[in-house]
Formats: sequence, structure tokens, C-alpha cells
Amino acid sequence: SSDLFTDSIKLDRVNTVIVLTKGKINGKVNGFYSINKYQNADVIANEIISIFSEGDKHNILPVLGRKRTKIIAVYSPIGSSGKTCIAASSSIQSAQRGMTVLYLNFENVQTTSLLFSTNYEVNLSDLLYHMKDKDSKLQLKIEGARCIDPETRIHYFVPPDRLTELDEITPDEIKRFIKELKAMGQYDLVFLDMSSSFNMFNIALLEECDQIFYISLQDSVSRLKSRMVLDEIGLLSEKNGCPFLDKFTFIQNKWRAGMPAEGEESYFENEIRLPFCEEIALSVNKNTLSGMTNSFSKSIGLLLREKVLRGLGDEYAAV
Repeated sequence: SSDLFTDSIKLDRVNTVIVLTKGKINGKVNGFYSINKYQNADVIANEIISIFSEGDKHNILPVLGRKRTKIIAVYSPIGSSGKTCIAASSSIQSAQRGMTVLYLNFENVQTTSLLFSTNYEVNLSDLLYHMKDKDSKLQLKIEGARCIDPETRIHYFVPPDRLTELDEITPDEIKRFIKELKAMGQYDLVFLDMSSSFNMFNIALLEECDQIFYISLQDSVSRLKSRMVLDEIGLLSEKNGCPFLDKFTFIQNKWRAGMPAEGEESYFENEIRLPFCEEIALSVNKNTLSGMTNSFSKSIGLLLREKVLRGLGDEYAAV
């Protein structure tokens, strides 16, 4: 700590010095890094990792795990389609099955604080900054910036400082990030809660992911938007040689029996219908998204078993 630190300590063989302080200090202490010691242990560990990643880059080993990470994008061009509820509920229920899960929100205006604590000093801004540095140890930055929800054990990132920061990330930079994330081997599943934009950033994410949950609604506007986006994706598949549609799972969310669209022929082949749930409409939180007491959560559980967990091991088949 700063109370015990003296000039008599020999530092000639020390690469990095970190001083534990009794509170947050802006800047360094006697020229050394500092960390507030009155924090949760995981926060202190993250800050230590972040400091080391800024030090001697040549003597830092990469983060190597043994998991074969599967990236699942949750995307819709339709506003209020329920993307966040689907991505968050899928994350929570996968974690309940014993999987190591990262929930990653790439919306400009995020609602992460409805689900997880955002009272951390480190957030996604630090990680976005280092995405632009090709020489940075991005894997260590990921470890240093991620938070862990103590209740669900889900890993996540606190939203960035500014709403427009994600717009500054290029497609190549986000592709590098996804590749580094998979190479870490730390996660079984990563759920991407994407924005509704159809732009080069989101196209890059769709290219790099392993599976895509495409969300639509019953109304005619949603079907029109879906038709336009899917036509464009078909053209991109031909141009880039990326089989986008092979990765798609089509989901009709907020499904209501008796709606006019019910009598129409399904626009999507083998689509999955998630029912409208009054409980979710009134309150979005970890309890409503994780419990098996409402129709939406039960349907998410079936979706996971049918489309995600199959082939990953019998131990993940049940909660």
C-alpha cells in the first residue's frame, strides 16, 4: 500500500509497480500505477490485468483457454423486436446450465443497467480504444474490462462513456476483436445483442459469428423490412462468398394467436415462434428472463435446446 511504500525498496528487477490506495486517485502515486484497494476482488483483478497489458507487451503471454467458443448474433432490423430480451434470456439460461457465457451488447443506446450492475470504473470505452491499436494485447484488455454478474455468473461489459463510440469502430477492427475473443477459448457461448442498423459494422459481425438469431414480428411493416434486408443479405452472400443464410434461425417474437398474420403463409421457412408475454412486457429483469414460470422463458429454453445446445454435451441439456 502507499503507507508501506518506501524508496528503499529495490525496483531494478521489477517491471511494474502497483500501489494499493485507500480510495480512487487520479493519476499515479510517486510515478507508479495505483488501484483502490476497497473494491470487489474481481474488479481489482481486472484493473491489475489492464495495467499489465499496458506494460511490456513482449513479455505478456496470451490468454489461452480450451473452450471452443460459439458466437451467436441476435439481430433484427425492426425496432422493439425484443432482441435484448432474447439475447439476455439466452445468456442467463445458458449460464444456468453451467456454461461460461459472455453477453455482449453492441447497441448505441444500451439497457445493460436493467440487467447487470454498471457501477464499475472500467467500461467498454477502454476496450474500444485498444481495438484501434493493432499492437495492443487485446485479449488481456478483454479480460481487464469484462465484469461478472455475481448472481448469474454472466460476463459482460459496462456500456461506453459516449453513445456514439461504437460508430468509430471500423469493420476490420470489430472482426479482429471477434477473432481474438474466440482465440481466448474462455467462453462456451457469446451472445451478441446487436443494433437494428444494417451497416458495414453489423455486416462484419454477421460474417464473423457462427449462428444468427434473426428476429421479426407479425405485422406487415416488419415483414417488409425483413424482405428488404434478406434480399440484400442474399446479394452479399453471392458477392462475398459468405453463406449468411445458412447461419440463420428465423424467430417470430411476440407472437399472438388470432392476429391477421397467423392466417398467412409463413414468410420464413421453419420459423420459431416466441409467444407474447405480458410479464416481460411489464418488467424486463433477470427474474422474468431466467425463470421458467412464463411462456417466453420456457420458449427460450426450448430454443436453446433445439438450436444451440445440441452437440455441445448432454450435461448442458437441462437446467
